[in-house]
Amino acid sequence: MRSFEILLALLIGVQYLLMVAQRRGRRPQQLWVLAAMALALGLHLAFEGQRWQMIPAYGLCGVMLLLWLWRLGQKRHYLVKVQSAPGQKIKRAAFKVAGLFLVILLLLPAYLFPVFETPAPTGRHSVGLTWLPLRPASQVGGQELLLTVWYPSRLRPDQRPDPYMPQPPWFLNQLQYVQGHSFANAHLADLHQLMPVVIFTHELGGMELQNSQLCQELASQGYLVIAPGLPGEALFTRLGDGQGQLLNLTKAHALWDSVQGFPLAAFEAKQQPEERQNIDQIYWKNQPDLQQTLAQRRLLLWNLLDALEEINQGKISSLFVGRLDLTRIAMAGHGLGGTASLQACEGDQRCSLSILLDALPIGVQPPTKPLVAIHRPELTALSQFHFQAAEAPLLQVELPTEGHWDMTDLKWAAPQVRMRDVLGELSPEAVQTATNRMVFAFLQFQFYDQPSPLLQSQTKGLLVRRYGTWE
Repeated sequence: MRSFEILLALLIGVQYLLMVAQRRGRRPQQLWVLAAMALALGLHLAFEGQRWQMIPAYGLCGVMLLLWLWRLGQKRHYLVKVQSAPGQKIKRAAFKVAGLFLVILLLLPAYLFPVFETPAPTGRHSVGLTWLPLRPASQVGGQELLLTVWYPSRLRPDQRPDPYMPQPPWFLNQLQYVQGHSFANAHLADLHQLMPVVIFTHELGGMELQNSQLCQELASQGYLVIAPGLPGEALFTRLGDGQGQLLNLTKAHALWDSVQGFPLAAFEAKQQPEERQNIDQIYWKNQPDLQQTLAQRRLLLWNLLDALEEINQGKISSLFVGRLDLTRIAMAGHGLGGTASLQACEGDQRCSLSILLDALPIGVQPPTKPLVAIHRPELTALSQFHFQAAEAPLLQVELPTEGHWDMTDLKWAAPQVRMRDVLGELSPEAVQTATNRMVFAFLQFQFYDQPSPLLQSQTKGLLVRRYGTWE
């Protein structure tokens, strides 16, 4: 929560306690607190801006003011009688406690959906942000998508960074107040080489912005990063015609059941490769909806590879004509987006390597191209099973975190995720730093033969790293 939001919440709590106090003569104090509430509310609206999560707090301010005015002419203090039976005292005390819980409940949305802060990229370039239209083939819907593109940029002296999400839907309107680190339509940086490309695909129920911290970090290091929003599979997608489309809940529930239905515990309990292979194959064959969705995502990613060639040739108007290194293309994704990226990259020679963030490596065994997989401990056994026979260099990174969405920007957006820190797990900044370092080191080594101690001079086969062993 922001400064004036916190102040307003505290004043609402103080005012409520004064209203239910058993002593007389509290009205002058209530008047001062009400005046302070009005001032805090005005400063909040003027300097921080309104958001729907604060609407209950706004309503509480109005109700408390009306109650104070109503009581101004009353002879006795609100909720107080000179003499009360013991049973009435108990009921009255219960009513006051219930009212306190109601006040806390009404203030909860502003805490659960905060205006958060994220660390800035560490590369030598500032980060530009633009959007490009893409009309996929009819097999993947044919709707014109709006691709989000991050790239290395140089700034005008007066240019300021854009919000995290400049035009969010109403239910995400707090994102327009989150300070971003990208500059819309900034000039392309003066680079001495072509830009390698990373295509990022979001998780089911996520958005193209869900891993913007990783995307901005790579852009600040000289990469061009493109993220498509997938209609019906994203929480919210802005289409090429300016319209928005929400998540298809029916489809999402069915796919989530499929993904979460993989028997990880049973798989890990089996010791023989044949038994694990049997579990893996049975699961994959019994998921027709998941297979169809992954097939559509693969087609979309292959369409995007075609679009990159058109962008580089100038057939699609952009800043990037002749500036893309199409011999160095990586496909990245989180969750279902990572699975689709792995399958799409394996199926197209134009893609050089894959980046998986907490994704099931199903449908490909073993991978034939370089790959880096960063995931929770519970995916270690499954990933090693799929990767162990690979000849290509594969990097498997295990982070000690329990949350699937900890690999995304949600670790800042949801305080309940942060509460895991007191249990000894990684902070949001540590998770992001580890992810950024490993992904960038792997890309630089594979694309430019740039060595890194993080990779221990890996040239082929599987390398497993656990957090804390490379510091």
